[in-house]
Amino acid sequence: MGAFGLEPPGPRAVFMQLRDAAAGNGALATKTKELIALAVCIAGRREDGLEDRVRMAIRAGASRPEVFEVIGQAILMGGPRSVPLGQLAADVAERL
Repeated sequence: MGAFGLEPPGPRAVFMQLRDAAAGNGALATKTKELIALAVCIAGRREDGLEDRVRMAIRAGASRPEVFEVIGQAILMGGPRSVPLGQLAADVAERL
């Protein structure tokens, strides 16, 4: 995107500001935010970045049981079409 995307108010700069404001500890701990992001990926059937979401949740302090509980909740909310991504997330968590 070049300078257009990085110089305010370019779209990339605005997105980066949003990302920075949403990341890290605030009213919610980073771990909680990463678990929410994982659930959104599964329930929303967004495979891109799913493996990174599992890794980031665990790096932020989420335990494997917490990750698996979130996977189950995401499948419940996302319906049967979320099962393959839930399985993928579980496989990643098992490898870490």
